[in-house]
Amino acid sequence: MLTIRSASIKDLDGITNIYNEAISKTVATFDTEEKSIDDQKIWFQEHGPKNPIIVAEENGNILGWAALSKYSTRCAYSNTAEISLYIKDKYQGRGIGKKLMEKIIQEGKKAGLLPS
Repeated sequence: MLTIRSASIKDLDGITNIYNEAISKTVATFDTEEKSIDDQKIWFQEHGPKNPIIVAEENGNILGWAALSKYSTRCAYSNTAEISLYIKDKYQGRGIGKKLMEKIIQEGKKAGLLPS
């Protein structure tokens, strides 16, 4: 059964693997070199209640993730976030991305971010 939930540091291997898959196989990200776990720990720690990270999990496996990241350090953008959403290649086309998108938008509204 698919579960959408807040990410924890223990999900970082799954999140990193999915992101690195996107780096190597798609143009979805502008990163050109795969990320290490240490890189991703820094990224993870930059998130918090206003910039949540969520995962889609099934049978203990992370199938996808979404995050709201700070858009800019300028105060005029304090209620603006960038959405990142990635699904493991073999699980695409199952509606997981739609479920993650709905949940991350809901989490952003709860955090006080404004929809555009």
